[in-house]
Amino acid sequence: MSRGKKIDDRIKAKAQAKLMMGNNVSFVAKALGLADSTVRTWEKQLENDDEFVKVRDKIINDRVNEYLTTALE
Repeated sequence: MSRGKKIDDRIKAKAQAKLMMGNNVSFVAKALGLADSTVRTWEKQLENDDEFVKVRDKIINDRVNEYLTTALE
């Protein structure tokens, strides 16, 4: 089976960082000019990384708490 073009490791790292920040697959793909399926594959790979999941969940929780604190002031 033929694969598409090789994506630069820096682009992949940017996508992973955006996913870690809680951005969804469509947003990340559009922002970096990638196919949704490519970013979705990377997201699935990251879901198996306990450290990624822990950091992502902490970032999302911190963002939610900051938003709620600001909204309630």
